[in-house]
Amino acid sequence: MKIKKYGIIGLLILSISCTGAHKGQKYDPGCAQMVLDLELGTLNGLTPKASAGKIKARFTCPIVEQQDESCGTVLALESYTVKFFPDQNAFEVYYPFKGKQLQRVLLESRQQVDAQFGKPVKEMKSDGLEIALYARSYGTLAVAFDRGKARKLWVSYTSPEKVKLCD
Repeated sequence: MKIKKYGIIGLLILSISCTGAHKGQKYDPGCAQMVLDLELGTLNGLTPKASAGKIKARFTCPIVEQQDESCGTVLALESYTVKFFPDQNAFEVYYPFKGKQLQRVLLESRQQVDAQFGKPVKEMKSDGLEIALYARSYGTLAVAFDRGKARKLWVSYTSPEKVKLCD
C-alpha cells in the first residue's frame, strides 16, 4: 500500500512539473533557440506587445528594420522566418520556421489545426491564402493555409474582429 501511495505522489509531482515546463522558462538573448508557444502567444517569452527596443535586445541576430505604410515598424529576423510588428502588437512566424513549436501548427492540415484550436471565429482570403482566425486568451491566432497546409501564423493581442494582418 505504501509503494502504491508513493508511486501516485511521484506521478503527480512529475505531471505538475511537466505541464508548465516553458511557462517560467528564461530565454538567453540571441537566436540560438527559438520557442513558439501558441497557448501563451509568445516567442522566446516575448509577447506581441513587446517594444522594438525589447525585441532588439532579446534577438541579437541580424534584424532588418523597415517602415510599412499601413503597419508601422517591421522587425524581420529573415534567417529565422519571423517578423515583429510592434506598432500592431503582433508577430508573424512562417514556413520554414527553424525553431521549436510547442503546439505544432506549421505544415499541419486545416482539420488538424481546427481540432487543436476549435472552430475559427472568422475566415477570410488574401493573396490566394485561406486565413482562419482563432480567438485565444491573449487575442488572436491567425493561420494562413496554402493548398490545405498551414504556412503562416500571426499572433496578435487584438481581438479577431479588430485584427489587422500585416505582410
